Amino acid sequence: MRASKYTILIICEGRNTEPLFYNSIKDLIIDGVYDIGIENCAITIRPEPKVEEGENTEDTGQPRRKRKTRRLKPANTEIEPDIPGIPPLNWVLHGQKELEYGTFDEVWVVCDNDNHPARKEAFEEAEKEVKGKKVNIAYSSIAFEYYILLHFERIYKAFEKSECRDGKITIGCMKEGNPGCGGEKCVGGYLRKNGYIEDSTKEKRSIFPLIKDKLETGFENTAWLRNKSNIEENGKEIWDRNPYISTDLLTKRLTGISTKYLWIERDSEHEIEDLSINLKEVKIIIKNIGKTTTIIKKDSFLRISSENTIEAFGERVILYPNEETSIDIPSDNDYWFKFIHEDLVIMFK
Repeated sequence: MRASKYTILIICEGRNTEPLFYNSIKDLIIDGVYDIGIENCAITIRPEPKVEEGENTEDTGQPRRKRKTRRLKPANTEIEPDIPGIPPLNWVLHGQKELEYGTFDEVWVVCDNDNHPARKEAFEEAEKEVKGKKVNIAYSSIAFEYYILLHFERIYKAFEKSECRDGKITIGCMKEGNPGCGGEKCVGGYLRKNGYIEDSTKEKRSIFPLIKDKLETGFENTAWLRNKSNIEENGKEIWDRNPYISTDLLTKRLTGISTKYLWIERDSEHEIEDLSINLKEVKIIIKNIGKTTTIIKKDSFLRISSENTIEAFGERVILYPNEETSIDIPSDNDYWFKFIHEDLVIMFK
């Protein structure tokens, strides 16, 4: 007997950028490029782009074959009725109903800040359990495009919008000789100004191929941004911060990445799984707080320059329960560091 499908619902705020982005990942899951870790899984994305016959042109790493390509329906074509209510609370409530009905096993809401009036209520509602499950929020402030930007650059900047517009028309800052805001106000303009993308982020095609080979950089930089946000905007709720990103959590889920990325500060101590990490000014102390022996592999530390040159260092160490080891890591503004251990990536400067 065939096992029942595990079902995932992804509710997207936008009709263009986000649905096409996650549909690209969905197609790569179907092609076997990504392993979500569930043998029989069905993913539904709302709104769902129109499917047209054609040849897939994305490099999936698998033999090319013809399949349906995804494109959004024209603006004058009905796609799906809007979910009623005040965003983003309405999307969370809709997801809770789907969990209550048992239609889906897992629900994600992909939303931006966008100055939505019910951000606080949405986050608070998402903390409530429905049949032992919660609606997950993949959040971008100020816009989803900031998450795309973090795959190219480690940047902390409070943009005002995704794209500058004249009414409902996207201006296309820094495109075809149009300076617009020069990338000062909109993320799209900044992306084009620096040559990371060419077209508007609102084009009706997926931008996932642009960052497909940069996912690890995106995971590292979003961890850095969240840490910096916790320092710069300590005391301010997540939904009111700008910038703030948690969209990477959904990307990790769909691409089957179990690695935990964490950026830490000097003179701080953290307990992460079975390790205690105590980062001092000139050294790091690692203690085994678990019940079994753990091994710190040789060259588990990476010293990375501002020019992105990488030097591995560190000896192999066996740590029995309650034992610790100390590694000298002087502070240097020209370098940052990674400590890689099993499914952990600890980063610091």
